[in-house]
Amino acid sequence: MGLGMLVRLTKDQIVHQWDTIKVAVRESLPPIADGAEDRMSRILSNMVFGTMQVWISQENNQMSGLVVTTVTEDGSSGIKNLLIYCGYSFREVSRREFVEGIVTLKKYAKGKGCSRIVTYTTHPGFEQLFTRLGGEAIYRFLTLPVGE
Repeated sequence: MGLGMLVRLTKDQIVHQWDTIKVAVRESLPPIADGAEDRMSRILSNMVFGTMQVWISQENNQMSGLVVTTVTEDGSSGIKNLLIYCGYSFREVSRREFVEGIVTLKKYAKGKGCSRIVTYTTHPGFEQLFTRLGGEAIYRFLTLPVGE
């Protein structure tokens, strides 16, 4: 996932770059979004209305990575977390770029009153980088379809 120097896109930028964003999001959707037929239109709506945030890193005026976040809140405890909903990289990412991206997301999360940054991943490299920065990899997301 390309983090680097992350810049948050405006709704106009999201709409203008939707074709590229859509490909990256489709390739990196978390397992919780699997199966929803209208998921891409719902995701775009959430991005445009600000419920989801789109962050990009650029290299030579080309998008090199993309991260989509959303603030979640546990209704029982009131605890907020910044969920990295998905992330995609168009090239290999250095540790320095990853750290810079996490720093940006931490600042944003703190400003939104979040306690943690959370995510789902099946990518061992992302998990290792996350834990090296003080994160924990103690849960895995399991899924069982219920059928039709």
